[in-house]
Amino acid sequence: MIMTPEEPTLEQVSDGVVVRQAIDNMGWADMGGYTLIIDALEEPDLKEEVFRAVEETMPPQSVKVVLNTHVHYDHMALNAAFQDEFGADIVNRDTEDIAPDGKTFKGTGRTCTMIPMPQCHTGTDCLVWFPRDSVLFVGDLFGWGLIPSEATMRPEAQVRVTQIYKRLIRFNAKTVVPGHGPLCSTAELKRWLDYFNDLRKQIKGLVDQGVRGDELYERVPPPKDMQDWWRFVSWKHGDSVDKMRHAAENGWL
Repeated sequence: MIMTPEEPTLEQVSDGVVVRQAIDNMGWADMGGYTLIIDALEEPDLKEEVFRAVEETMPPQSVKVVLNTHVHYDHMALNAAFQDEFGADIVNRDTEDIAPDGKTFKGTGRTCTMIPMPQCHTGTDCLVWFPRDSVLFVGDLFGWGLIPSEATMRPEAQVRVTQIYKRLIRFNAKTVVPGHGPLCSTAELKRWLDYFNDLRKQIKGLVDQGVRGDELYERVPPPKDMQDWWRFVSWKHGDSVDKMRHAAENGWL
């Protein structure tokens, strides 16, 4: 069973790269000479706890940069705290015009690249890739079974989601850090893309046959191999079915 602890845990996903895993995830890395933060939670009152965790797991050095995978508040609440305490630069697609091929951050120990992946979950999506460590921070692009698009599943949105996932998979990351919930790997990204494509075909076929309402949900149960995914059975699969039903009824599948 894939579980997320109620109490946050610190996971060292590589030597010098740490993830604070909880319902909301954030991470930090020893770049060599400075610390870099990825995402900044949604609760400002966690400042002291987070600062202490960073201090205990990183060398005695300043936090120089905070990267936000997108500009939703639950990924940005501690931005100001890092600015006030360390003078950290805040980098996201609202603060900078990041080139399509990304922006690279270098230290004496490692590099990472922040790459825009817009119009999948939001217009400001980015991933953060640590090539030496094979660690990929994806923000809310992966949601443990949840279709990431905030918009309805119009054809262009379906194409964009598919394109983004193919790009994520090509990194072949050993560790994938979602914005929320358990850590995973490239295997879960591949499984979700198969699920997404299968769901489109299933829902279109059933809606074309006139299936509606509760019968539609009964005819498309959660796949057995995904039933232990975080919150998937409780509501995420139903949400995905509903998005696809809406798309099919509007002739978008």
